[in-house]
Amino acid sequence: MIYRVPLRKLSVIFFVAIAEIAEVFRSDDAKEITAALINIFADSILNIVELGLKIGRDLIKAIIRPITENKDATQKQVDDAMEALEAAIKGLKEQTPSQSSVDKRSLNAS
Repeated sequence: MIYRVPLRKLSVIFFVAIAEIAEVFRSDDAKEITAALINIFADSILNIVELGLKIGRDLIKAIIRPITENKDATQKQVDDAMEALEAAIKGLKEQTPSQSSVDKRSLNAS
């Protein structure tokens, strides 16, 4: 019977059948399934985000804690290093001829 129907009418019959089948997706059960799926994905994503934030917070604490707990000792070590560096730089300065003495030598040599 369907084999003798023209192609245009056959396509209409096909699309009407698809539309009638798709009406199932408008039912309350289909809406509840959709809501449940959205809830599952939303909860999963929110849990992943929350876990990521906790890991980030713990990582920042791990970086900050040693600095804040040892700030006095670190400050002392940096201060001691600056004193040693100052002494070394002053020693270099004393070993390096000043610009005025270089100018006097070059003028005397001429």
